[in-house]
Amino acid sequence: MSKFKINTVSEAYKPENQTEPSFLIDPSLNSKSKNDAKNTKLYIKPKAIKQIFEHISWGQTTTDNVVEQGGVLLGKVFFDEKKNLMYGVVEEALAGKQAKGSSAYLEMNHEVWKEMLDEFDAILDKDEDKPQNKQLQMIGWYHTHPNNLSVFMSGTDMGTQQRFFSNDWQYAIIFNPHKQIWKSFVGNEAVECAGMIVKE
Repeated sequence: MSKFKINTVSEAYKPENQTEPSFLIDPSLNSKSKNDAKNTKLYIKPKAIKQIFEHISWGQTTTDNVVEQGGVLLGKVFFDEKKNLMYGVVEEALAGKQAKGSSAYLEMNHEVWKEMLDEFDAILDKDEDKPQNKQLQMIGWYHTHPNNLSVFMSGTDMGTQQRFFSNDWQYAIIFNPHKQIWKSFVGNEAVECAGMIVKE
């Protein structure tokens, strides 16, 4: 039986109160987002960025990454009351390996979602004895705009965000693996927010 349900977990989840840590950041890999959502940040941990970069062949051109690719972001979201700041921390990423992409479109059908949810269940089962991983949530999704495309939320992307990731604590990231640029967005309206990659 699946431990993760998009609707029930999303409705029940609320960011925990926690002071923002002093992460060591790699400034050369920060997102190109305008910081329109000034009270929100997104941090991507080394394990997650490695998983994403391997999936999308960051900095290379391959037969797989000339079409759109995508997956989901697992982690936690926190609220720093003192700073009035919400911040997401991406711990892991799950690739939608069977997603069908073209140079301008990505389709993640029921089979793709099932594959990713099954993988998420396996992580939860494996990490049941690790309190830090016990409460991992699906805090957003990522996908690519390959070749010469810029990184922005298209109408189709907005539809995905509003259908599956509409909570104010859920994020979207768009990468262009060829130009090596990316942007992060947050909430139902996908407002651009600061995105940072945490160093080892």
